[in-house]
Amino acid sequence: MVVIGLIGPTFLQLTYLESFILGSVLGAVSPAVVVPRMIKMIENKQGTNKGIPQMVIAGSSLDDIVMIVCFTSLLTIEAGDSLNVMTFINVPLSIILGVGIGILTGLLLSIIFKKIHMRDSLKLALILGICFAYVFLESYIS
Repeated sequence: MVVIGLIGPTFLQLTYLESFILGSVLGAVSPAVVVPRMIKMIENKQGTNKGIPQMVIAGSSLDDIVMIVCFTSLLTIEAGDSLNVMTFINVPLSIILGVGIGILTGLLLSIIFKKIHMRDSLKLALILGICFAYVFLESYIS
């Protein structure tokens, strides 16, 4: 991203901001390329002793998150809106809160399912209902 951002004005006649936006697009790692290769490595038992394929998959996901934040922030600047620190803090905060709420919901549901016997179809309906409720509440929270 930085290389494209710095050479873009010279070679592509873009502004520095436009060059960095282009660099953030090109800097993202495609899961469509990484994941199949890493699965093949896992199947061939290459690097699995140290968990290298799993770390590469996790790293590519993290890279995509960073590039999405950079791209969104740069587009905000390009549109003329002011950029504040909360733009950068909201993404990791949302991820951490989402994982935390997911874990708490899973623990609560596992306790309920152990105490109250119900059919699997009813369990699935309850889980889907909670998922849809979270999606509905997301628009009011953000």
